[in-house]
Amino acid sequence: MSKRAVKHLKKYDADCLEQCLHVSLTRYVAAPESVDAQIDLLGAMHQTMWLSNQTDGYLKEFASSANERIERAFDRLLKSPYDDRALRVLSYHTMGELNKQIAELFPHRVFAQIESSTYTIGFCASRSGGGFKDYFELQCETSGELTRLHYVKGLVNRAPDAVNNKYYSNPDAGLVYGPCLTSRYMTVGQPYGYWYEYEGNREFPDESTVSSFIDKVDKWFAKKSR
Repeated sequence: MSKRAVKHLKKYDADCLEQCLHVSLTRYVAAPESVDAQIDLLGAMHQTMWLSNQTDGYLKEFASSANERIERAFDRLLKSPYDDRALRVLSYHTMGELNKQIAELFPHRVFAQIESSTYTIGFCASRSGGGFKDYFELQCETSGELTRLHYVKGLVNRAPDAVNNKYYSNPDAGLVYGPCLTSRYMTVGQPYGYWYEYEGNREFPDESTVSSFIDKVDKWFAKKSR
């Protein structure tokens, strides 16, 4: 039993603060070996904007179940129509810890970008023409530290139709680029920050720009994921 969790639960019982965290602490104290309870607790901590000096103790306590927790978080993320806590929990882990599951679940590398101090790489579970299913993107500092994760259930490349001044789906798109339609788009930042959009648009760099970054970002990602 986690003395830290019991202490925090007593505090929240007394102060009646942060209902989502109180519920998650209660479930964890009742079943501390449950990976789902750990995911929900860490997710609730991220949701209530706990900083690293508050979460680090729990992450150390849960260290022995890290691989199982990552596997379960990805499973929940992919099978649920919406599971923000699963994505929040993944943001606490390093690229090296996530790499095995990324390779198995998202075999297609479809996006790369380099900015002044940020490397970004995107993968998807499957693609057909201009459609991409389960798009998963990591945004990192050049040091390899994760700063943001993006997950989209479905994404469609669009291309401009100059004649009708509209957009049409681009069936030849092998990479994610340009204007795209998104469905169930979640973004999680570290140490906190979250955004969700049921349906929307995202503007990526053009195809030639994305292509020019692919090899360099691939090598960087492989090195930092060891």
